[in-house]
Amino acid sequence: MLDTAPAEEFFRRCLGEDWQEKATPVSITGLRATELLLPLNEVFRKHLSEIEGVAYDPRFESAADGAIDDLAATFDIGVLGQAPPGVIRVLLEQHTQMITAAVANEAAGNPIISLPSGLSEEQQRIGLALLFLRGMKLLWPSW
Repeated sequence: MLDTAPAEEFFRRCLGEDWQEKATPVSITGLRATELLLPLNEVFRKHLSEIEGVAYDPRFESAADGAIDDLAATFDIGVLGQAPPGVIRVLLEQHTQMITAAVANEAAGNPIISLPSGLSEEQQRIGLALLFLRGMKLLWPSW
C-alpha cells in the first residue's frame, strides 16, 4: 500500500492547509514524469564509480526514504548524493525503475498519476519522488 502521508504533508507545506479543496488534480503522463525526474540522473552520475560494485541491498531502503525526506525538506536534489554508497545504489535503482515504468506507461497511453495544481516544477519533481520512490518496492529484479 502506498504511503501518501509524506507527499500530502509536502503538498500542504507548498500549497497551504486547504490544498485538497483548492488544487485541481493535474494528470502527469509518463513523458512528463520522465522530464521531471531526469535531473536526478546528474546526481547519480557523479557517484557511479562509487557504487558500481555495490549490490542492491533492501536494508538500505529505509535510509533511502530518509534521503527523499531530506530532499523534500531542503528542495535540493544534491542531498540524494550525500548519502552512503549503499543508499545511493538503492535510490539509483528505484529511479531507474521509475523512469522505465513511466516510459512504458507513456507508450501505452496511460497517465501515471495526478498531482495538485499550483506546484512549481521542482515541487512536482519532489512530489513524484515522495509518491513513487519513497517506500518503493522494486518492480523488477535489480541489476
